[in-house]
Amino acid sequence: MQSEVMHTASLQKFMPGMNCELFSEGEVDGVPRYSLTIIDHSDKDIAAKKDMGVFVVPLGLEREMDIYGAGKMKLSNTANMSRLIVVVLGKGHKYESLEKVQ
Repeated sequence: MQSEVMHTASLQKFMPGMNCELFSEGEVDGVPRYSLTIIDHSDKDIAAKKDMGVFVVPLGLEREMDIYGAGKMKLSNTANMSRLIVVVLGKGHKYESLEKVQ
């Protein structure tokens, strides 16, 4: 419950242009079930479109896609959306299907 309060407080301070990371409860071996990273595009023209997309990183491809480093920004630029939410699935958790995750 404490982490939910912390996330809510973080979101209350969230302003356009900021990046924000959220983690789920229900950890397995210290790994959250999923994490969300909200990325607002830095280009003013793209940001003005006020659209949003969600990208679920395929399980096991986090490092290959460099999702913890510069890969997030590269993904944001490729998506060409004003806001992108990147979903990383936690290792060690069982997921029935991508449809259930969505």
